[in-house]
Amino acid sequence: MGIERTSPEPSRDGVVLVVDDTPVNINVLFETLERRGYKVLVASNGETALERARLGSPDVILLDVMMPGIDGFETCRRLKADDRTRDIPVVFMTALAETVDKLKGFELGAVDYITKPFYSEEVGARVDTHITLRRLRQELERHNVELEEIVEERTRELKRAKERAERADRLKTEFLMQMSHEVRTPINTMISFAGLLDMQTEDMQTEELRESIGAIENGGKRLARTFDLIMAMAQLQSSSHEYRPERFDLRTVLGPVVDRYRKEAERRGIELEYRVESDDLSMEGDADMIATALENVVDNAVRFTREGKVEITLRREGDRVRFESRDTGVGISENFIPSLYEPFTQEEQGFSRPFEGTGLGLPLAKRYLDIHNADIDVESVKGDGTVFSILFAENAPDENQARQNAVESV
Repeated sequence: MGIERTSPEPSRDGVVLVVDDTPVNINVLFETLERRGYKVLVASNGETALERARLGSPDVILLDVMMPGIDGFETCRRLKADDRTRDIPVVFMTALAETVDKLKGFELGAVDYITKPFYSEEVGARVDTHITLRRLRQELERHNVELEEIVEERTRELKRAKERAERADRLKTEFLMQMSHEVRTPINTMISFAGLLDMQTEDMQTEELRESIGAIENGGKRLARTFDLIMAMAQLQSSSHEYRPERFDLRTVLGPVVDRYRKEAERRGIELEYRVESDDLSMEGDADMIATALENVVDNAVRFTREGKVEITLRREGDRVRFESRDTGVGISENFIPSLYEPFTQEEQGFSRPFEGTGLGLPLAKRYLDIHNADIDVESVKGDGTVFSILFAENAPDENQARQNAVESV
């Protein structure tokens, strides 16, 4: 029959299970630990120890090695094999001096050992240490569980946010497609009928009628261009633009752009000169994006030039192709150049500004060029004109890199 002894009142400082078959040792340990404020459970053999460990959930077990029946080693093995008791720290009590016995205890899962005869201060200090460590581990486990729950909840929130963002992107894409159809169709109709009206009334037009028809056509084209710029920028913002790289000759892209602006240059009374200085101008990229980028640069040069000329040049420099636009326009002040590519920004603000425009052309061009890893540089003197220089890489970025470039450029 085992010794049945416990301290009278539970203590907030912890519970210690003492396992020893020698009454004198039990008394010494009981009094030592009780004075330190611990509740003490006692067992005189391995079987009783296993039962009390399962029922009492002690914070630490002081376990004698040499006992009748199952010894301390086997008791420890069973404690560690039981999910209910495996995490309770076990401190061996032994008079054995052999290192191999101490190692065996550690291999079975013990955390420490105390050598007989006992010294009260040593016993108390070791018990204090291991109970503190156990509580710290338990606290860490609680924090880990809480952290896992927080991470799981955040993950669910991020997943929901991602799904909402994807739905929003789909809606934005559908909205942009719908708007493109609903707005572009009547604009094109207005421009087409203005041209048709001009043709059919050519022989009977008065100066006033000619100007009115021209105003309708120019207004429609201006509205179409504004709408196209807004739509293109919106597609970049919503990541709904399409990137289709191919190999092409830059002349095939720039030539039609220059042709479209010759009439505008003539109307303004300025010269538009186009020079091609190299035979090989092949490169890779999205031809539509690059055409739009160059069109906006040419438009900027023509629109802001009151007199003189605009020179457009293409040439190859090593494995790269350079586009250059040089004009004798109003120029850009040095302090405005850092803001040149910010959307809806113009140097002259307000309703009384001398030049029309949305402030989207160059920002859109810059973003399309960023997607292609193209370098754009501007030199300008206020009142003396501006030079835009674009250096294209021979090879286009792949789709993933282009997508990343687009995100970074927005």
